[in-house]
Amino acid sequence: MEALKRFSQNVIDTMRSDIKDADGNEVFWAGKIDLEGIVVSLQAGSRGNENSVVVNKNAAKEGNVIIHNHPSGNLSPSEADQNIAYNASDSSLGFYIVDNDVSRVYVVVEPVKPKKIELLNEDETAFFLSCQGPFAKFYGNYEERPA
Repeated sequence: MEALKRFSQNVIDTMRSDIKDADGNEVFWAGKIDLEGIVVSLQAGSRGNENSVVVNKNAAKEGNVIIHNHPSGNLSPSEADQNIAYNASDSSLGFYIVDNDVSRVYVVVEPVKPKKIELLNEDETAFFLSCQGPFAKFYGNYEERPA
């Protein structure tokens, strides 16, 4: 899959720079996604060699998706990657593998998209909890109390 379908351009640029700084070796990131599922920020958590990288669980706790690169360009998950994916899904984390150019991404586990939080209307909530509101009508023993 094309990387721009999962990452902002800024994140792609950051990942390319991190890979370059790691001499092309594997890098582990924890990323945060927006409501559309696009990774909009990330933090490098560890750097490895050309075949592996340590999963930084502390960094993973801060994100919605964990990501690492395969310097070989083969994005098929290894057995170790499958184990990481299993643990990631238990923590509601997505798991992606990218190539070193960060032009392609393989989605091993879909991330759980954050929910949009909408603030309550204070007047509607106050009415709902008032003596004239539906809550009071439903519960016969309801009594309004000062805040």
